Amino acid sequence: MTALTSTLVDMCSAGAGRVWLEQCLAMPQWAQMAQYRTRYRALQNTLDEVNHRLAQGQDCHLCVLTPDAIRSLQARWPDRIDAHYLGHFPVPHGQFTEYAVAAVRPHPDKHDPEAQTAWTLACDLARYLCSPSQPAMRQALGFAEVP
Repeated sequence: MTALTSTLVDMCSAGAGRVWLEQCLAMPQWAQMAQYRTRYRALQNTLDEVNHRLAQGQDCHLCVLTPDAIRSLQARWPDRIDAHYLGHFPVPHGQFTEYAVAAVRPHPDKHDPEAQTAWTLACDLARYLCSPSQPAMRQALGFAEVP
């Protein structure tokens, strides 16, 4: 399905977050909201990519990383990173890693409406990914609730 808008939401995710992110982006309510550019890499490569993009003034509206990686981004970019919790990613996927979702504020020099729209969509998507109303879907994809 084609997005009804030209808004581009740019995302970076550790590879294990891919399955939940892609499931959500395929849903009609998200597919019609924007165009999405996603990059999936190993955890450290994703963290490096987000840091690089922010240092270069490039867009990265949303990222999925471990809570420690999100905290390191918040320490370096305190005015740009907002975190929302996702959950553990356990067996059958052979991992027991917690993931967090962070919405990334636009560069302070970007005042155009498109940047604000992308930021708003990234925040909405982050809240949806972490929503307490979605535990059954997350569990089906391997994300366990926090004990």
